[in-house]
Amino acid sequence: MFFAKRRRERSLLEIFRTYSKELSSILDLKDLLKNLLRTLTEIAEVRSGNILLHEAAIKAFVVRESLGGEPLILQFAAHDPLIQYLARSLKPMTKHQLLADKRLIDVKESGIHFMTGVNAEAVFPMTAENKFIGLFALGCRRDGEAYSEETLDLLSVLITMASISVDNATLFESVAKQNVRLSEMAKLKTQFVSTVSHELSTPLNGILGLTEVLLDPEQNENFKDDQRRYIEMIHSAGKELSEVVHHIIQLTRFQSKNEQTDVKKIDLSKILQGIAAQLEDSLREKNVEMRFELDELSTVYGDEGQIREVFSCLMENAVKFSRPDAPNLIGVLTARHGDMLKVCVYDHGIGIGDRDQDLIFEDFRQADGDLTRSYGGTGLGLAIAKKIVERHGGRIWVESKKGEGSQFFFTLPLKPAMVDAREVDTHRE
Repeated sequence: MFFAKRRRERSLLEIFRTYSKELSSILDLKDLLKNLLRTLTEIAEVRSGNILLHEAAIKAFVVRESLGGEPLILQFAAHDPLIQYLARSLKPMTKHQLLADKRLIDVKESGIHFMTGVNAEAVFPMTAENKFIGLFALGCRRDGEAYSEETLDLLSVLITMASISVDNATLFESVAKQNVRLSEMAKLKTQFVSTVSHELSTPLNGILGLTEVLLDPEQNENFKDDQRRYIEMIHSAGKELSEVVHHIIQLTRFQSKNEQTDVKKIDLSKILQGIAAQLEDSLREKNVEMRFELDELSTVYGDEGQIREVFSCLMENAVKFSRPDAPNLIGVLTARHGDMLKVCVYDHGIGIGDRDQDLIFEDFRQADGDLTRSYGGTGLGLAIAKKIVERHGGRIWVESKKGEGSQFFFTLPLKPAMVDAREVDTHRE
């Protein structure tokens, strides 16, 4: 008889090891609990069962899966005397033990309430990584026999093994829910920022339009010098704010994946000449020379507006962060690099420290320090440039030394087939 029981226990353990391999691959918690409950009720040869898991938010153990009939009670407080006792002992308990053992007098009432509520004859604590994560309640055995010590020990081992899979699946479910919430929050943030930015654009355009009219010599001939200067200040501040709004709108378009890529052949020399003309006043004011040294291949493929945005960002930054005590030169170099064109925009400006060279490509980030903060800006230009370059199948990086200038490198495709027009995951970094 003894050897027959041992053979049966070993057989059940082998069966459960086989099942546990399959169960461990199930990440969906509901599917795991359903399969686990069915497996263990078959092994234990019982009519019904329930799995209760701890939910910290409500400080209770809640029935998450049932088999063989719905329980009368679906949750039990974590401070319930029976649950507290099981949490301390970490040993199974049968209804027979509860009624017969006088040492359990303090938990008898709550124990009967629990056993009746979930139609259980035995309850097993579930533990994983030294955590009390739930309860496994099993009903009457099909053969009518009571739960022996050997059976309880065997089921305890099986349930402990199963609890690890349950804990992993619970963690996976928690992370998945958190990711969904974060994704929803990110969408709401993007929608809010986009809406606010577009609402700002309309009055800003009106302010800029009216100030330009007022700055017309034919309109302001009767203005005093102070009045004219105030209007120029309003116009300048409006242009800066308009640039901020423009960057935010661009960023939200990329994040919402609504920005389309119109791929065509692009002449970089025309783009650079156009940007140089736009920066003419700033270049003259800071006495900066701009030099272009383009490879014989000065054409690339991509979205002309987006690529112009990359060059504008880098060249405007080079002008903004130039130093009066350094060579006043900003240049653009190009060279073929396989099927890509490697572009370098260099300057002799304030430079960037080693620890800041990665974070400057992140949203709303600039190089640290009072010096860089004094120049203003949203910290969005380089983040947008990075997204544009990656969308075109290239990459962008910087080589710089603080106080000695910077070299910004990026690659663009020389063939239309090289353009990666798929949406870039903007939360990857």
